[in-house]
Amino acid sequence: MNFSKNIQIGEILLMDPSQEDLLPNKLKRFTQFLKTENAPNYSKFSFVNQEGSLIGHLTLIQNLLLESNNKSILLKNKFSLDQYIRNKLKNPYLIELLKEISHFDCFPNEASPEGRKITALMQGLLKNGPYLFLDSPEKYLDYNNLFLFIQALKISIKDNGLIVIISSPKQDFWKKYAQKQIIKRGTGHFWVTPIEQKNYHTSKTSDSVIEMSKNAGQLIIHSPFDSIKKNTGS
Repeated sequence: MNFSKNIQIGEILLMDPSQEDLLPNKLKRFTQFLKTENAPNYSKFSFVNQEGSLIGHLTLIQNLLLESNNKSILLKNKFSLDQYIRNKLKNPYLIELLKEISHFDCFPNEASPEGRKITALMQGLLKNGPYLFLDSPEKYLDYNNLFLFIQALKISIKDNGLIVIISSPKQDFWKKYAQKQIIKRGTGHFWVTPIEQKNYHTSKTSDSVIEMSKNAGQLIIHSPFDSIKKNTGS
């Protein structure tokens, strides 16, 4: 795929939220940017809004299975999806996120905001397409689940060659993970600037520590978000 010099496969870009109010405006700005950058098939993108919207008449597990692209498991259950992710996608963090959804058989309006958001974020990562637009992906997630999602996102970007664009008021937080920032000029043109990583670098002493249990094959996660959680009392 041929892009302009401003965008490359495998990058995370932050969209300037200063003029983004309503969702239609955000989506319009997102598609305008891809079109301006000569992004091939720019209309083929996945999108997760800040509320984690899903198909209302389907349960959480049914919403996820729709994105599995595997007809044989569409009528099966959580175990089938677990096996699909484990065997096909080989993304251990998606497995861990899957475990955080306690009521898979409920409908979106019956789920907790966090359970619904986790489902929507996983759905976004399971969809096919070169572009993923995330609107406030941190909203409703506790510190541990936000960490799990970020790690799952990194693996998906690497394995699937995604280009991810994030719109969020938490700009300083996401600058730790993004490579570039998108700012829309008054003329309607976009200005793409590199993010100075040295200001947002997380060293081994401050980054998360991950241990893989050899016996159980499960992740044991010690996240820097834990200290934030303790300090805030949340």
